[in-house]
Amino acid sequence: MARFYGRDEELTFLHTLFARAQAGHGGALTVRGEPGIGKTTLLKHALATVSKPVEVLWASGSQWETDFAYATLHQLCGPLLVPSDDEASRHLIVLQRAFGFRDGTAPDAVGLASAFASLAAAGSARGPLVCVVDDVQWADPASTHVLKIAASRAEADGFVLVLVARDSDEAAFLAALPRLTLTGLPERDARALLRTEFRAPLDERVHERVLAEARGNPLALLELPRSVEYADLTERPDARTVLSARIEGSVQERAALLTQPARSLLLAAATDPSGDPELLRRAAVELGVDHDSAVQALTMAEFLDVGGHVRFRHPLVRSAVYRAAHAEDRRRVHLALADVMDSASDSDRIAWHRAQAATEPDEGLAAALEQAANLARQRAGVAAAGAFLERSAALSPDPARKAERALAAAEEKTAADERDTALDLLATAEAGPLDARQRARAHLARARIAAVLCSKHEAVLHLVRVAHRTEATAPHLASEARLDALGMAVLAGRGSEAMRQTLATMSAPQPTVAVSAADTFLDRLTAWLRGDTPDLREALHALRRDPRIGVRHPVLSALVWTESWEWEALLGAARQHVVTARRYGPFTGLSQALTVLALATALAGDTKAAAELVRETEALAEATGTAPLPHARLYLTALEGGPGAGDLLTAAADQAHEAGEGLLYATAWWCTALLHNSTGDYAAALTAARTAVTAGEPGITCLALTELVEAAVRCGAPDEAEAAVAQLTARTAVAVTPIGQGIGHAVRALVADGTGAEQHYEEALASLTRTSAVVPTARAHLQYGAWLRRQGRRQDARAHLSTASRMFSAAGAGAFASQATAELRATGALAVRRAPGDCPDQLTHQEARVAQLAGNGSTSKEIGMHLHLSPRTVDAHLRSIFRKLGITSRRQLRDLAAQQGDPQHTQLPSG
Repeated sequence: MARFYGRDEELTFLHTLFARAQAGHGGALTVRGEPGIGKTTLLKHALATVSKPVEVLWASGSQWETDFAYATLHQLCGPLLVPSDDEASRHLIVLQRAFGFRDGTAPDAVGLASAFASLAAAGSARGPLVCVVDDVQWADPASTHVLKIAASRAEADGFVLVLVARDSDEAAFLAALPRLTLTGLPERDARALLRTEFRAPLDERVHERVLAEARGNPLALLELPRSVEYADLTERPDARTVLSARIEGSVQERAALLTQPARSLLLAAATDPSGDPELLRRAAVELGVDHDSAVQALTMAEFLDVGGHVRFRHPLVRSAVYRAAHAEDRRRVHLALADVMDSASDSDRIAWHRAQAATEPDEGLAAALEQAANLARQRAGVAAAGAFLERSAALSPDPARKAERALAAAEEKTAADERDTALDLLATAEAGPLDARQRARAHLARARIAAVLCSKHEAVLHLVRVAHRTEATAPHLASEARLDALGMAVLAGRGSEAMRQTLATMSAPQPTVAVSAADTFLDRLTAWLRGDTPDLREALHALRRDPRIGVRHPVLSALVWTESWEWEALLGAARQHVVTARRYGPFTGLSQALTVLALATALAGDTKAAAELVRETEALAEATGTAPLPHARLYLTALEGGPGAGDLLTAAADQAHEAGEGLLYATAWWCTALLHNSTGDYAAALTAARTAVTAGEPGITCLALTELVEAAVRCGAPDEAEAAVAQLTARTAVAVTPIGQGIGHAVRALVADGTGAEQHYEEALASLTRTSAVVPTARAHLQYGAWLRRQGRRQDARAHLSTASRMFSAAGAGAFASQATAELRATGALAVRRAPGDCPDQLTHQEARVAQLAGNGSTSKEIGMHLHLSPRTVDAHLRSIFRKLGITSRRQLRDLAAQQGDPQHTQLPSG
């Protein structure tokens, strides 16, 4: 093994990380530093000297592969693309579609990250797995999105992901990860490296100058002495220089000493980022180069190694070689590579190489790139399509086609959240001959970019202005702009200036124009928001006529489904919206669709699946640099209860109020009321429910009214309860769904007496048990059982209370489960049988996360930093976990995690 200099602390840090991988604990890390500082060398040495072997997957980003979607991910996944069981095969198919090895549309970054992380988790289960991506600043954007999301899953899935990047890279997702920053070697180690590795004698003045200019950079210490004659170096001025430029200059000087055939092959290797040795051999034949002789010369000169993969000694070598080459030489190599590629599988790369070789506009090349963009969109989504269309526009000789292609590229870049590039492309398009419809498209793209960068009120103004400008020439685009504006306004809140502005500028569909389902949806929803119509039946019918409305506008469609009490239809539609948005939609649309699906899934009682969807949403938001919609997270927090839940919800309400997020504000107070009703703090629940109902937000008021009724009844405020029942009954009266009818009967039962109450409870359960709405059904059982117990009918009460307890436990509704348990014990029942596997469901989602981290050996402080909790809250969670699991120490928690055993008979925790 080659001698290694210094870096003792860094090596210890990495060895500790890799040792955790050997113990089954994952994590993500970014290694940062200037070019040549030794990031790659450090990692390779750390992996080679780790105490026990680990499996390593290694990939490198490349400047010339940034426009080929998933190129870096493909490198990384190579060894994982071997199915071992049905589950692995499912994930393998997802990756193969993205890489073009299998027909079908690839999913978005979240789906690919899930597939990669699942395969990596399976690999880590067989043995410790470390995934390294070098030069991640040069990875293609599609791979970068996947890596961002995978980094958030590494710890939970048990694999290590190390992302290596230059210090100049300021990617937001890297800043959020634990960071190991490399600086220059200490003087002692730098001197040892220079004297030992650079064997030629150096004048002492030259020696000191090299040390001073290198500033401890290992690559500079090796390259600078080679760059010029020693005498020249001693006479150089002592001005500060850009070190990477100096290093590249040295590489270029050494490359100039090679033979012409060796330089040609070196340039071919630098131009082809795939690192495919067989492709390089074919390119050598096309270039008229003796492959073996050239490879031998390049290896001896320490430029690259050719084995199973073509690897450069350092990424700077690749970039220096390409930049130093004459334009004609680069053109010749691009054409040679295009000529030897497989036209069946590499048509997009062939088009790209030919385009790079172009010296003037060429319609044939532009058309080929445009066609390749369609393939890229199907395989990898909008970001890849935008890159091809951008180059296609640049090569288009016809001004009209250039403008159209630039406009199409701008639309793709807008959808991919590459806003600066999109604005440049829009300027190019608008400088050309656009017709009225094309100009309308450009206006809408600009408005959508502006909507991301400004407040919701300003966004609405931009979108409404576009709707007015495009109404006559492109009514369909005008409707899209208005729907975008209405979606923003709904999030801002019913009483917001954004909503007032939106409703004031809405107009009915023109009778001379064919009215689409989207037009009807917009018109009827607007009328309902204004109070001009009592129900949303026509809007609901429009949604069913054209499901694309829900894909493009998930929040608006969710509002209509919820207000119509069509929860099960909402769940089915939301699932389809996510599938479609993964394939075709922009990340912003997918984020909203995932949030809606998470909330619908949670309302159905599958809180584990909902929590996973929330994590996906948050990872996607982090990947795109946008704020996630936290509505589903708040509902899960309220339903699970646990220490600190009330504080989290109060903080969310305060933040929403300050930010002018009306819908989120009402959601936070509705969830607060739900939480306090579950814990029996009915006075607090009543206050919270009043606030939520007063806000009057569509989609939330109906849910908040159910909490208001229960809280008012328990607080002895019958008049307020009756008034809330009347409001809610008016909303459920127009619903013909079992959920609407069931909830209507359940609230009427709370304010009824005697036989009337029992009849309403029976009607409520008759309706609700026909649905998938677990939580409302369980609450009806709980309320009915408690009522029966108070009537002295203990035996009848036990059946309903036992059912409620089981349903709440399965749904992770800890506080409601405790309430049902307390009621059940009041009937004389002390324990219940639990089915195998039920024990973990006693823990809330937050408790499960705390338990996992504590079981892995993390301290309360470390857990708090990871989950953004105070140590006191963590300790409260641990006390609850110990009580629920019947243990008394963290050691027992680790043992329990290792055994994964579930008791068959568990005494219920006291409520």
